[in-house]
Amino acid sequence: MNSSKPIARIAQMTWYQSQNYGSVLQAYALQRTLRNMGADARLVNYNPAPWQQRNQSSFRKSKPFRAARICQQRLMGIAPYVSNEKDAAFHAFTSKYIRETEPVSTSEDFSILNSSFDAFVCGSDQVWSPRCYDPRYFLDFVADGRLRVAYAPSFGCDKLPAEASVAMAPLVRQFDALSAREAEGARMVEGLCNGECQVVCDPVVLLEADDWRSISRRDDRLVSDEYCLCYFLGRSEENWERARGIAKTLGLKLVMVPVFNGDVRRDGLALSGVGPLEFLSLIDQASYVCTDSFHGLVFSSIFERDFSVFERFKAGSSASQNVRIENFLRMAGLEHRLLRRGVSNADNIACSIDYAASSKRVAALREQSLRYLRGALAPLLCEERE
Repeated sequence: MNSSKPIARIAQMTWYQSQNYGSVLQAYALQRTLRNMGADARLVNYNPAPWQQRNQSSFRKSKPFRAARICQQRLMGIAPYVSNEKDAAFHAFTSKYIRETEPVSTSEDFSILNSSFDAFVCGSDQVWSPRCYDPRYFLDFVADGRLRVAYAPSFGCDKLPAEASVAMAPLVRQFDALSAREAEGARMVEGLCNGECQVVCDPVVLLEADDWRSISRRDDRLVSDEYCLCYFLGRSEENWERARGIAKTLGLKLVMVPVFNGDVRRDGLALSGVGPLEFLSLIDQASYVCTDSFHGLVFSSIFERDFSVFERFKAGSSASQNVRIENFLRMAGLEHRLLRRGVSNADNIACSIDYAASSKRVAALREQSLRYLRGALAPLLCEERE
């Protein structure tokens, strides 16, 4: 006789412990989606090293004098912006909304972790980047018989170094279900495993605007005036100048989410205590958004804000991540919102976005991605005990 469905225990391997809005919110979104499917989902509390060390891998040369360079960056105002208020806001979000395992670091810890969960999901974010390769994010610790699922991992590049391909290929072949966030990434995965890889949306797209508003500070207006929100991960002075021009043309107050120390010295209102919830609300309440951030773009689309997205990297740069922004814009039919270097702002400012067609495209990708995830986890989510 069948009894009730067992609760599947699913562990997530992704980045979520830095003060990065996109990383934290994508981790939350996938966890909430898995829990909505009836699973007991937990983020693996794995933090192997400070970011200075974690960003090094065997696939690129080490960079000496890093400490000296960081000190120089701080003096120039281009070191990452930190504040006690921001730190507290991120901690509060993680404590309230993120469910995680006990900390893991040793082989014994991972062995215990392996026996404690039914399935393991890695992704999203650039956890498969050759610039910060870590086999743990390829689920190298998972024993045969446990379900391995990749949900929207990104390589953050459009070509893998030969050494990275050699290291990654045997790990990728062990997965039961494979997907990637970008079409380029899917092609690289298929090259590694000679199998099929589906393109799915970033986890933040799995949740709709009202889902995000259910946790954001929607009823607490953070800026009283109508404003243009600026969130730039790059340091292009040209992009900042164009954003100021947009705000001035539209008669909007310039409001900034600072990323670098020097940002607080720019003209406009720099907000010091912006955590994930405040970040959501600031985009939702903005009259216009200027950004070079992938997640800044995606949330602007989710909340149906008028926006301009700027190129963060120069064309042809080996470090360029412009492709993920271009992919999302193409999928959503919003290619015209990309401001390339040296191109006028006039068309973007003059035309509000008609989200009728775009929202249908995003909804279709969301449903396709949910089908992939349900299908990949079906052996657990649909299992019944005799």
